[in-house]
This record gives sequence, structure tokens and C-alpha cells, in this order.
Amino acid sequence: MPKLDERSYELIREVVRREIHRPDLPQQPRRGVVGQGVNHFVGVTDEAITARSGTTPGTGTVSLYYRDVDTGVLTDSGNDVEAYNISQTAVGSGSYVTILQDNYGSYWVIVEDCG
Repeated sequence: MPKLDERSYELIREVVRREIHRPDLPQQPRRGVVGQGVNHFVGVTDEAITARSGTTPGTGTVSLYYRDVDTGVLTDSGNDVEAYNISQTAVGSGSYVTILQDNYGSYWVIVEDCG
């Protein structure tokens, strides 16, 4: 097996750093790892997210968006996630939302665009 020179290692490290922090991909869930923090995302609801019923959160699909650094435009990443809603009010289809991913890999609506 050939040995890599320092420049090759640096190129590999650069690619890994860039791919790990790609804004268009959600971070991998850290299931069961308590205390590792949460990830926040901007998204648009693909459908209405139902309201909470008693102790059962509502659910619906959210398309994750990222801000394109060149244009400043919010762009659909192509990644959809199931998000939970603890509000007694449903979130309408096509609503901009801020969601977070908890330590167990679940996504939760925390802010809805009410404008």
C-alpha cells in the first residue's frame, strides 16, 4: 500500500471538514446521548403538522432549508424530516418553521412563522 505525503493528508482533512459541515445535510442523530446539545434547522412544512392531543404530540413533514451563502436565499436541501408539535394548535402547510433536533434524534417545531 503506498504511503501518502503530508499534502495528501491535508487534502483529505479538508474534504472531511467540508463534508461534515455541509449546511444542506442534517447532522446525524445522537440517539441516547444526553447532554450533547441540539441542532437547529429552518424548514417549510410540507403538510399541516397536527396539534398535540393530550400527551401525544402532533406530527407532520418538514423540508429542511439552508441559507445559500452566495445568494442569501433560503434553499430547500432536499431532506425531509418528521417533526413533532407540542402546541395545541396545528401548524399550517407551507409555513416557515424553526425546528430543533434533540439528543434522541427527534425533530420538534419550536417557532412558527405566524405572519
